[in-house]
Amino acid sequence: MHRDSRDGVDVLVCTIGKTVLLHDARCLDDLQEMLTDRGDWVELGSADEQKAAKEGTVESWARSPENPIGGW
Repeated sequence: MHRDSRDGVDVLVCTIGKTVLLHDARCLDDLQEMLTDRGDWVELGSADEQKAAKEGTVESWARSPENPIGGW
């Protein structure tokens, strides 16, 4: 993974073989803020995309429409 800028947006670029995934890099700052607000320790979570994420995990926060960018 590396940071880059695409269309004026700071992104994280994840390349796996020929597949390239882009993620808004602000997620790192948003995650740090959420962890700080919750005391710096939150379970990661590991549900398949088709299954609901366990409540209270980083995964459930990332999928939630209540997070700063409105979910995944």
